[in-house]
Amino acid sequence: MQQSFQKAFLHLHQFEGRSSFSTWLTRVAINEARMLQRKSRGIREVSIDDSDSNEEAAIAVEIPDSGPDPEVSYSQQEREGILFSAMNQLTPGMRKTIELRELGGLSTRETAQAMGIPVPTVKARVFRGRQKLRETVKRYLDSAWITGSKTSRTGGDTKRVPQEQLACNACG
Repeated sequence: MQQSFQKAFLHLHQFEGRSSFSTWLTRVAINEARMLQRKSRGIREVSIDDSDSNEEAAIAVEIPDSGPDPEVSYSQQEREGILFSAMNQLTPGMRKTIELRELGGLSTRETAQAMGIPVPTVKARVFRGRQKLRETVKRYLDSAWITGSKTSRTGGDTKRVPQEQLACNACG
C-alpha cells in the first residue's frame, strides 16, 4: 500500500479527472500489486529442463521453504497479542501518544504537534505509558508462568520465552 501511495503521489500530475480520484487511486494500487506479483514470480521459477535423462543420476530439485518458521510466527503473534492487550488498557491519550511516539516513530516534538499538546506532556505520557505497559506485560507473564498457559516456545527446545524477549520499543 505504501508503494502504491508513493507512486500515486509521484504521478499525481497525471491524474486527468476523467474518473473519480478514488477510482484512479485504486487502479494505481492494482497496477502496483500486479507489478510486484510479476517481479516475485520470476524469483520462484526454477528450470527443470537441465535435468539429466538418467533417473538415478538426476538430483532432485529442492526448493527451500521461504515461509517463516511456524514456531517463530506463533511466538511473534503471541507477543503482538500481549502488546495489543496491554495497549488497550492504557487511557486513550496515553495510548495515542505511545502509538505516535514509539510505534509510529515520530519525535517528541512531532508527537506534541500532532496531538496539539506541550512537549513535557508527551514526555510524561510516554514515561507513564511505558511504566504501565511494563507492569501489564509483567503481570501477564507472571500469571502465564504460574498457570503454564499461553507460554511461547522457541526453536526446537521446549524452553519458555524469557520476559526480556517480549519487550518492545514502548515497553523499554
